[in-house]
Order: sequence, then C-alpha cells, then structure tokens
Amino acid sequence: MGNKPAKGSKNADVERIAQETKVDKNEVLKMLETFKAVSDKSGNVDKKTMQAYIQNNVGSTNSALLAAVFNIFDTDNSKQINFQEFVMAINLLSNPTPEEAIDICFRSLDLNGDGYISKGELKEMALLGARMKRHVQIFNAQGSLDNVDLPISEVSRATAEAEQIFNLMDMDKSRSVSREEFTALMEDKIELRKYIEGIVFNENIRNLFKK
Repeated sequence: MGNKPAKGSKNADVERIAQETKVDKNEVLKMLETFKAVSDKSGNVDKKTMQAYIQNNVGSTNSALLAAVFNIFDTDNSKQINFQEFVMAINLLSNPTPEEAIDICFRSLDLNGDGYISKGELKEMALLGARMKRHVQIFNAQGSLDNVDLPISEVSRATAEAEQIFNLMDMDKSRSVSREEFTALMEDKIELRKYIEGIVFNENIRNLFKK
C-alpha cells in the first residue's frame, strides 16, 4: 500500500474508506484532518514524519514508542502508512475483536519487525508502558513523556515481570517468541493477555491521534 498514492488524500475516497472500514463517515473526515497533520507531501506517513508527530504531541523521541506505534499502523510492512491503514488502525485500537487485539499486540511488541518477540523487546515495552502509565496517573498526560522518571523499584519490578512473562511465552526455549506461540498463550492465559494489553492499549497510545 505504501508505494501507491494515499487512498484517502482526496475527499472522494472518504465514502469508500468509510464503507470498507465500517467507520462512520464523519469520523473518517475527522481522521483525515489528523492524517494531514501527520503525513508528508506525498500523502503518506513514514517513520520520520511519525516521529515528528509523536515528539510534538507527547514530547517523546523514544525509539520503542515509535516502532510500536508505526508497526500497529503499517499493516502491509511497506514502511509507509496510507490513509486507509491509518483509519483501520485507529478504529482497531478503539474497538478490536479478540483476534484483532492479539494481532495488534504482536505487531507492536515485535519492535524490529522480524516476526518474533525478543526478551529485550518485551522489556523495552514493559518499561515504556510503566513510564506511560506514570505519565497519565501522576502528570495527567501533560508535559514530555521523556521527562517522566521511573523509581528504581518500578524499573526493577517492570523488568522482572517482563522476564517472567517472556519465559512463559518462550515455550520452545528458542530465546524468541513466534506469532504462533504468542497467539496460543494470549488465547489461553487471561492474566498474560491482561498484562500485554495493558502495555499496548495504553491511554497515551489510544489518545495520540485524537483531536
């Protein structure tokens, strides 16, 4: 998709995208305005423009946050996000089916996009999740996310918890978690699912593109 002209760059496409994504037309129009603020002159979003948007909105240059958010939106792995992908991702973040939630979680935790989740990736996201939670609870999501410091005790807790969860997910002890392993456990272990979704479906991420 990323190599084609942005499908939603013209208002004539709004009706079609609304029908295909089953998102209300008025909501699609609101998303179009947000998309215009994120996208470059080509009418698409790449990592550079996404990073600029994230920095302007939550004051963060965190590489894990950028990778996680970009991977959620870049559903075809083209390294570019067009408007239809943008609408679909925002809609799914708000109201995913159980299967869609698992897919979103895997793509966001697979930070380097190699098809596997490593222990390091899970730890990065666990620490990011803890920082974002503190940003909301203590600072009411105001100010720069990068200026939010975690107490040493919280860093230790988040890191240890991530290590424990990773060891549970890495069923074949290959030091990486495949999509198949991840899906099976997310479907079977309710507490694991709550933990992972608590990181990915964070209020900071949910509200990043709301106007």
